[in-house]
Amino acid sequence: YFISTIGFQKLSIDNLDIQKDSENLLFTDFSLSQNNSFKTDSLIKLQLANNEVITLNHTQNSFKINFAVLNSEIKSSQNLLYRLRNVTEEWTFIGKKKSLDFSYLEPGVYEIEIKTRGCKSSDCRAVQIIEISPPWWQNLWVRILAITLVLIVFIAIFRWRISTLQKHK
Repeated sequence: YFISTIGFQKLSIDNLDIQKDSENLLFTDFSLSQNNSFKTDSLIKLQLANNEVITLNHTQNSFKINFAVLNSEIKSSQNLLYRLRNVTEEWTFIGKKKSLDFSYLEPGVYEIEIKTRGCKSSDCRAVQIIEISPPWWQNLWVRILAITLVLIVFIAIFRWRISTLQKHK
């Protein structure tokens, strides 16, 4: 029982609708490796907080990502695993560790997934997608341009050679 501004109230625990937090694992921080130290980027932290895809350039291929365990049952078990899709589909046991370091990843799209051992529901997982863009010289349009230039040079040399042979006859 309690008294409020609308009068005397009876509180019944049976009628309470207690909502369980749907996220038990949460990515909390993202730092880029620069000169053997980690620096935090505020734009990347905002993308991480909004669970958006984090896009990095090819020089930002080494980073550290931190996460938190919010559920007290999971905290006590400390049976955490992770996998980095596009590198491996195997789960790696990390125990009590609350951060992951990745170094010199190739350009591509990666999905970092953390879960608790033995949990089948999505409540016990956290997923973050990270895209590392290739350098400009590895883009498709650069390759097409290079092949086109090589063909143009080859055709120009071929035509020049034919015209010099015709002049000598």
